[in-house]
Amino acid sequence: MKQITAFLDPTEGSGGGGNVWGSIVDNIQHCKVAVVLCTATYGRETNHFYDTRGELAQLVRRRKPMVLVKMCDRFDKEYAASALEGLEYVEWAVGAPLPDRLVASIERELKDGR
Repeated sequence: MKQITAFLDPTEGSGGGGNVWGSIVDNIQHCKVAVVLCTATYGRETNHFYDTRGELAQLVRRRKPMVLVKMCDRFDKEYAASALEGLEYVEWAVGAPLPDRLVASIERELKDGR
């Protein structure tokens, strides 16, 4: 079995603090594939410490391979909808089991090494 490392959003459960944005930018720069969990609010500008609009801009600017996990019917912000338009995604409804296709998509992106 191939071992991979993952970077999880450091704001989750942290209560803030630290250089969150620097950590995110560093990890985007060094990742092979970004797995992006997109809720309705993805791409929203929220604060100067961290927001998913900046994260999305970094991913697009760096042309990082992405596996998009769409967890909503539509995005609240047109910015996210237009930046992600035309990209392949895997739907995963809240409370539903992990889609088999999601793991296959991540494996394919890692193998392709784009």
